[in-house]
Amino acid sequence: MAIIDSGVDGTHADLDHVANNVKLAGSVTDTPVGGALYVELPNTDTSSGHGTHVASTIGGSGEASAGSTRVRRGVAPGATLVGVGAGDGLSILYALQGFDYVMRPEVRDTHNVRIISNSWGSSGEFAPTIPSAWPPSAPTTQE
Repeated sequence: MAIIDSGVDGTHADLDHVANNVKLAGSVTDTPVGGALYVELPNTDTSSGHGTHVASTIGGSGEASAGSTRVRRGVAPGATLVGVGAGDGLSILYALQGFDYVMRPEVRDTHNVRIISNSWGSSGEFAPTIPSAWPPSAPTTQE
């Protein structure tokens, strides 16, 4: 299972089964597809924590809440996780480089990646012809 997001904190107690964790480094506008630089780090989620939240929801082991009355595990706690930090403010170019990385045979096949999670959003206004404009803004009133 690959998570392309803000990154994944592989040092989190619930995520001790992150098999591969990389951060996209450098400008993707000056690099052809497949030529981006990836840096392997234990913690690639250095800004928002969103990617770590997503990874925990998917594959959290429950270790961090062990001993409590309510152990919190992900929906697939035994899943092998591959984290890709594709930027703190996710750009479509960084996301595409993340896909390129995950689909490399040495990543996809080695870690048995069959699912890729992409939990992205936008704070822009909704425009039905522009997919990146989802979700819609709150309705406005006209005078």
